[in-house]
Amino acid sequence: MTAIILALLIGIVCGALKFLPKQITDRASKFTMMGVVALIGSMGAKIGLDPKLMANFALFGGQALVLALCAVGGSVLVVVFFERWLFGEVANSQENVQEQELAQMIHLEESAHQQLSNALTYYIIGSLLLGTAAGYWFLPHDVEPYLDTITAWALYFMIWAVGLDLGKSGETLRKVLAVGWKVLLVPLGVVLGSLLGSVLGGTLLGFPINESSAIGAGFGWYSLSGVLLAQIYSVKIGAIAFLSNVFRELIAVMTIPFLAKKIGPLAAVAPGGATTMDTTLPLIAAAAGNHTALIGFVSGLTLSSVVPFLIPILIKL
Repeated sequence: MTAIILALLIGIVCGALKFLPKQITDRASKFTMMGVVALIGSMGAKIGLDPKLMANFALFGGQALVLALCAVGGSVLVVVFFERWLFGEVANSQENVQEQELAQMIHLEESAHQQLSNALTYYIIGSLLLGTAAGYWFLPHDVEPYLDTITAWALYFMIWAVGLDLGKSGETLRKVLAVGWKVLLVPLGVVLGSLLGSVLGGTLLGFPINESSAIGAGFGWYSLSGVLLAQIYSVKIGAIAFLSNVFRELIAVMTIPFLAKKIGPLAAVAPGGATTMDTTLPLIAAAAGNHTALIGFVSGLTLSSVVPFLIPILIKL
């Protein structure tokens, strides 16, 4: 987490103080796109190389997918409701000029981001499928440590590029921070929507409330949620939580460009959950704009902070 925050800050400083030539800063969005493709491809290869994950797809995959879809759907619905309440009323207020400007900035994104989001989904799906196929059929298992290195550096590069793009606009951070505590309504909406959606999906599948809510409380952080639940509750629920939150991240990757274009920028923040502070942050920036990426970063940071506390509480209900 420290390295990610540092990469973002370095990018912002480079963009704000114009340390780099204009030819480089003007290509920040393209750098982000390159990083997204590299990250998604390497993530797909790691999925294909993981025999446990591939085997569990057949055993628990259906249940995990239903829970992930319900969690994402609930998150989007609640965040969209909050978006209409937060930014709709603010935009009509004559007393909150800074908030009105922010609402306009979020809902009226640059055409460059709209054009990029049109092609983004195809690049994402293609790189994911190619990476998974390569990992499953072609790559030897001894390349996995190198994939971890590629993934880490691709992530840092993307976060730096996002920061570089943010730094070019000196007003962006000030206008987002002008909303103040209301920015926290986004992660609150994700929490409420994820838990409600997961409980609904779990009820349909026959899961008790404590299990389904704890699985949904992973918010896409599959590595922590799966291991934590396996240790404190059961291996089966840990495996389902792992798969469900893997699915959530994959669903987020595939739906963020569509949601940003068809529904609204904050709707694009909802599916990623905790991942919006790292792996899906560059994708949000590319598809929904830098202003939304800042909100996404705050949301992801907040959600990542509550996951280790919320899962143990919910599983003991």
